Amino acid sequence: DYVPATQMPAHGSSLATGRVDELAEELIRTVGTSQSQFHEERNAVLLQFEAARVQLHTEYSQKLLQADEELRAVLEERASRRESGGASQNDIVTLNVGGKLYTVKRETLCVCRGSFLAE
Repeated sequence: DYVPATQMPAHGSSLATGRVDELAEELIRTVGTSQSQFHEERNAVLLQFEAARVQLHTEYSQKLLQADEELRAVLEERASRRESGGASQNDIVTLNVGGKLYTVKRETLCVCRGSFLAE
């Protein structure tokens, strides 16, 4: 059973008080050491997390830039095709759809503005 140092018998009180003080000091050192280790480990994890975050942000930025460049190239290609005027809206086009031939004017295929065929 635990008996607080203040309630210990008088004949061994100085010895018991000394032991309690030793244990209290050891506990304080242990807690201090544990707190230091915890803070070091936490800081290491935070550094790893930040490094991973920066890496992901860099990769994301590069992919976004690459996608933007690809989009710009596609838009420029479409614009140059339109400017070249190689095809007229009145041209007759024959399509092979599942083995069946359809003949239509190009303007019919381009009715939907903004569609791939209209571009």
